[in-house]
This record gives sequence, C-alpha cells and structure tokens, in this order.
Amino acid sequence: MTASPLFALDAVVVTPHLGASTGEAQDKAGEQIAEQIVLALAGDFVPYAVNVAASGASEAVRPYLALAETLWSDLRRAVGQLL
Repeated sequence: MTASPLFALDAVVVTPHLGASTGEAQDKAGEQIAEQIVLALAGDFVPYAVNVAASGASEAVRPYLALAETLWSDLRRAVGQLL
C-alpha cells in the first residue's frame, strides 16, 4: 500500500479513510447500497456509480459531465507533474 510514489512527495498529505467506521455509518452505507441496487435493477440512473456511461446519466447530471471530465483531466495532469 505504501509503494505508491505519492508517499515520497513532500507536497502530498496522506490520511486514512475512516468512512463508515461507526455502527450508524455502517447501517447508512448498507441502506444506500440497497437503494442503489433497487435503482440499478429498475434500469434507473445510479448515483455515485463508477464508470457510468454519459448516456445513462439523468437529465439533472448531464450538464455537469463536461465539467467533471475537465476536472478529472486537470487532476490527472497535475498529479502526473508531481511524479
């Protein structure tokens, strides 16, 4: 896990991910997963899904897809310059 070259960079701060570390958070995560499965099985858009095709995005999300792609591209470029 610490083999990443990011650990060697002074400009990078690495912190552990503590999400869903409480019982309440685990319950909420389980509820959200169940809700997303119901959406997927119904053929609806699933928020927070990874690798969602742009054609599958809801009308509310579509205006932001170009911005998300630009931000992701900029982030990849910036990280690449740090390495």
